[in-house]
Amino acid sequence: MTEDIIVTATRRATRLQETPISVSAVTGEELERNNIRQFADLESMLPNVRVPDGLNGGGNSITIRGITAQAREGTGIEQPAGAYLDQVYYGPRGFLDRVIFDIDRIEVLRGPQGTLWGRNAASGAISYTTRRPTASLDGYVRATLGNFDLRNVEGAISGPIVDDLLKVRLSGVHFERDGYTRDVNGGSFGTENQDAVRAQFALTPAEGFDLVVIGQYLWSKRRPDAPLWYGLPGFAGPPELAVGQDFRHRRAATDGPGIVDETLRSVTAIVTYALGKATLTSVTGYFVGDLFSLNDDEGSALDLAVIGAGSPGRPDRTKRFTQELRLATPRLGGVVEATLGGYYYLETTRGTGSSRTGRYVFDLLADLGVPAQDIDPGAPTGTVAITALSASRSKTRSYAAFGQANAYVRDDLWLTAGMRLNYEKKNFSAGDGVAYYGAGDTLLRLVPVGALASVKPFEDTVFTPMAGINYKPSERLFFYFTYSQGYKSGGFNTSAIVNPTARTGFGPERVTNYEAGARTEWFDRRLTVNLTGFVMDYADLQVERQRSNAGVGFTEVVNAGRARSQGVELETIARVTPDFQLNATAAYLDAHFVTFATDAGDFSGNRLPFAPRFSGNLGARYDLHPSPELSAYVQGNVRYSGSYFLEVENRALGRQAAHALVDARVGLKSKKGWELGLWARNLTNHLVKADYNSAIEDNALIFQGSSFYVFAPPRTFGADFTLRF
Repeated sequence: MTEDIIVTATRRATRLQETPISVSAVTGEELERNNIRQFADLESMLPNVRVPDGLNGGGNSITIRGITAQAREGTGIEQPAGAYLDQVYYGPRGFLDRVIFDIDRIEVLRGPQGTLWGRNAASGAISYTTRRPTASLDGYVRATLGNFDLRNVEGAISGPIVDDLLKVRLSGVHFERDGYTRDVNGGSFGTENQDAVRAQFALTPAEGFDLVVIGQYLWSKRRPDAPLWYGLPGFAGPPELAVGQDFRHRRAATDGPGIVDETLRSVTAIVTYALGKATLTSVTGYFVGDLFSLNDDEGSALDLAVIGAGSPGRPDRTKRFTQELRLATPRLGGVVEATLGGYYYLETTRGTGSSRTGRYVFDLLADLGVPAQDIDPGAPTGTVAITALSASRSKTRSYAAFGQANAYVRDDLWLTAGMRLNYEKKNFSAGDGVAYYGAGDTLLRLVPVGALASVKPFEDTVFTPMAGINYKPSERLFFYFTYSQGYKSGGFNTSAIVNPTARTGFGPERVTNYEAGARTEWFDRRLTVNLTGFVMDYADLQVERQRSNAGVGFTEVVNAGRARSQGVELETIARVTPDFQLNATAAYLDAHFVTFATDAGDFSGNRLPFAPRFSGNLGARYDLHPSPELSAYVQGNVRYSGSYFLEVENRALGRQAAHALVDARVGLKSKKGWELGLWARNLTNHLVKADYNSAIEDNALIFQGSSFYVFAPPRTFGADFTLRF
């Protein structure tokens, strides 16, 4: 018997096959079976979802249906896909990458989810649900070893403290590995060292009343990956820039070690209370995230540029408090069921930044007869390096009221309508300073960051409606059509060091989505075929541009006019026999700018970054039973991606060619609770570009016709052992 997959994409528990949203659900068992440790590993299981990893170790930018936010810097940069842990909005990329352990399921919702999920879910939403405390004692321990000196240990223990009253679950993880890129001076780039613990307490003081409190702490220390340089035709730069040209050997050199330190503390309280047949739910979240980073931004062995955020004693800090209250009614009079709610959001950030323009730049200019004062008129005589300094503060406050209802015309035909009214205000202030250095890094002059100056607040009230029709002619067939709108907040370029004009901010983006879907099951539920078609029209899409000011490079977010993302998604599962299963996904995507004209050129008609026209996945699993006590399995997966561009200008050098990657796993399981597995990802060791910087390529004076790539992980393999009790 095939088990139903239950999801909460509509803020109610519904069968996946009866949910009128393009949603993919990955269970905790599937995460373990496919060796998923970070969200990027899920790419192979999700149509029209990509997770490129940038240079500076700030976490992954999630791309859904071609819509992404690639900004590497800035505490105020929002993502187009909302990320939620146990119903609480987390927002910043990177943090949720570090907590994929002891997970019950991950739901990925494609398309705007503005009505029920709210702010910054314009392209979709990712919902993580952790495993809850159990009424009986159980748990597990899993240890993994792999190449690149991978060491991973995770585990959990769960059980009752007071029968029928209090249950607890404790879980934790340690993840450590060397980097994928070798440092020619010793060590490697891209190293990771992470620890996380989670405690959950489930209290049931009375029938119909449940309280779950979740506390979590995470610590992560990483060395960012380094780019691999290449020379363009006519390349005449110094030899240091060519260290990484042998891409397959992944060698690089920088003039600094690089570091990214993160800590996260969060507390969540979920209260559910039965009001007759209705359910009242309260979700309260408190989050504190700290970040300190220091990165060789151009990634060469020359003293060119170093970008910093925070400091060891005073990291960049984000604090967030959220409160949501929802009432879910039963079907009233057999006709209408509704979900009504209110939401409050408060976020404060503090940030400090530094950007060094190093000696190589000034030496090069001196050879050309250009004095340092031409870069900065305030530079003292003898200046050979300049570090621009910045500090910023921001505060975001948001209120929302929302509701969604189903009206049943018949048991097999119902209409859906919903709305969300959201008010948001963002305040931002910033200040700048500069330090001038002479030979031997002697400080010649310091202009400290003064009083922070406020810019005009961002304030907006937005109404996002949705409507749909749903038809279920039989137990195994379900069809829907949905019209919905989404919204992503505007904000400020908090990383735009020494460029006050960039801090005037950028506007919100809005999206209108038309989506039709079919959810079908055939042959006594042995074959599942789900098909979705969509058209998403964006206004004022937020995109990233690489800019420079006074010799300092930075990332700037701008509004890009209009864009369209349209396509088809197919997900299938064939349970050929009880022991043999096939699964496949396929997607067609046409994601392009309709209008996007800038001072750098007119990019109207260009494809959106990380948006292959065709992509897909084919997987198979076969189970064997060598004895009554033992079972074995073998599984494989091939994931295909068509070509795509890594930046908005669609340059030939920023194009990733079509490719296919192969993953595999074999395992042995015992009824006594242990399991041994061997696994490999990217078996053919294919090189896939993950980042490319066109701004460096354009700077002919300093970089002399060169630029760099960052690549996705190479072939990885290892073994894991799990003991369940």
